[in-house]
Parts: sequence; structure tokens; C-alpha cells
Amino acid sequence: MAAFKRIDAHHHFWKYKPELFPWITEELSMVARDFLPEEFEEVIKTSGIDSTVAIHNFRSLEETDTFLAYAEKFSWISAVVGRFPLVSHDVSNIISEYAKNPWIVGARDILQFPEVSPYFEEPAFHRGLSAVANHGLTYDLLIGPWQMEQCIQLVDAHPDLQFILSHLGKPPIASGDIRAWESAFIKISKRPNVVCKLSGLPLEANFPDWKEHDIAPCIQLALDNFGPDRLLFGSDWPPCLMATSYYAWFNLVERSLSSLSIDEQAQIWSGTATRVYGLSS
Repeated sequence: MAAFKRIDAHHHFWKYKPELFPWITEELSMVARDFLPEEFEEVIKTSGIDSTVAIHNFRSLEETDTFLAYAEKFSWISAVVGRFPLVSHDVSNIISEYAKNPWIVGARDILQFPEVSPYFEEPAFHRGLSAVANHGLTYDLLIGPWQMEQCIQLVDAHPDLQFILSHLGKPPIASGDIRAWESAFIKISKRPNVVCKLSGLPLEANFPDWKEHDIAPCIQLALDNFGPDRLLFGSDWPPCLMATSYYAWFNLVERSLSSLSIDEQAQIWSGTATRVYGLSS
């Protein structure tokens, strides 16, 4: 085991209620249950993860409050990325209150559905993003590959905001044609206010029958274009369990980084997350 800190910068918790998870079909029933910190604590211990960044699931402040309560109880939760009503006229005051909490480091919306695309054009959304930046928080981007060009425009409109691109922008690996995504991914990598999470890729391949060579080109592209100091590791637990185990994904990433120097590996495993989320080192 390498002598550097390891941070899982993208995972979730949830209490399962069928009405909240319409996407969990019978085929995906392995995630149709509660996933709570007590279970995750055992998972990360086995993988040698030192601390984590918990990411919200739903569009509610109540869930953000729940995650903050978890962070108070479990010392390995270093930070929480919450959900705030960015189009609300009162968003600046809301974020101002939450930003006082030492565990709150960023905001996120679920932008990855086509029907949400007009959100990118809403002036209120842009005012909300400005409020996020003004309070020293980051913004996690959860998008589909068809939204990459819109995302680039969004990033360019907010040069003072630190963006974190989740799951490499979800390359359409299963389709067998990633050329359009690749072109946009290279373009967004040139934006200095964007870093990228090595996370979620098995779910974009033909799961559960994906192979490591299906994913390897995307990881290499991320290394070539973002570089170690702008990449960070995330498990996407528990959604990842639909395609792979926590340990299998962890080990795949470790193998993918094995040719890098120790300092470069340390950046991806903890340095980038520590810097962009403002975590204690």
C-alpha cells in the first residue's frame, strides 16, 4: 500500500423508498435497499480509504442536513456536497447559512437528463452559481455526454467558480462510439477552473459484462488531458454496485495509475480533492 492518503471524493448514502428510485428496476434490485454510513465504513476500511466526500442524491435541503449529521458522527466523512435551490430568489441567504458549516464544501444539481437542459439557460440558475462562487464553494457537474458543449459554455460563464466534472462527463462507452464525447472532453479539459473525477465509468459500459479494456482509453484520455493534479478518485458507491464491486473499481484505478510517479498518484488519490474542496490535509 502506497504511503499517501486516499480520499473517496464521490459516494452517496440513501434510505430506500421505491417512490424515490423509479430507475431501480427488478434487474437492478441489488441496490434496492438502504446504504448507510455504518456499512460504508467497513467498505472503505478494507480498501484503505482514509476519508470521503459525501454527495447528495435528491433535490432537498433535508437530505443535505442528514448528510451533515452523518459528518458530525463519522470522522472519516471530511466534507459534504449538498443540494441548494439555486434558482430560488433567496439562494444567496440560504447558501450563506450553510457555508458556515465546516463540512459544506460545494453544491450540485442533477443535470444529466435531457428535460433539464433548459436549466442551463435560466438566468436564475446563473445567479445561483454566482452565489456558490461568492461563498467560496465548488460546483459538481453531473451531466450526460450530450450536454458537454452546454457545460463548456456554463464553465466559461463562471470563471471564478471551481467546477468538478463527475464521471468524466459520462462517456457513452456502451455505444462503441465516444468520438463526440472525446472531442468535447478534450475541450473542457483546457478550462483551468475544471477538475475531473475518475468515477462512475463501469456504469457507462455494457454492465455487468464490461471489461477493463472498455474503460482504459477513457482513463488514459483523462490522464493525458487533465493530468494528475486535476484528477481525483471517486467510487460512486452504491450506484457502482450495479456494475462492479467497490474493491474491483478501486483496484482497477490503482492499476491504471501504477505507471505514474508516487507524487502523481498521491495527487489523484488525495491531493486534488484536498485542494479543490479545501479539506484539511
